[in-house]
Amino acid sequence: MGAASTALGADSGGSGSPETVCSAVRMPGGEGKSAMLTEVEGQVLDWLARGYTHEQAARMLQMTPDRVQACERGIYEKLRVQSRGDAVREAMRWGWLVA
Repeated sequence: MGAASTALGADSGGSGSPETVCSAVRMPGGEGKSAMLTEVEGQVLDWLARGYTHEQAARMLQMTPDRVQACERGIYEKLRVQSRGDAVREAMRWGWLVA
């Protein structure tokens, strides 16, 4: 998937984590429910959308690959998707990521 940048914040020059404007991202849901991504989940989603591996994203975010995978699972659950591509499409649909 090509380079994507987050609508939440700007890329900080290609290294380090993207600056995030808000601490959580809300996705409108049905019947008063909404999915909320934490700031870290938003950052993980941003790096994974750029095509980074878990290991590469972990280095950029200064966390373990296991934590990146745990965040990815949380993202999938909150967005009700089963793949990285679906998560990216859903995030783009809500304007959280732009191509």
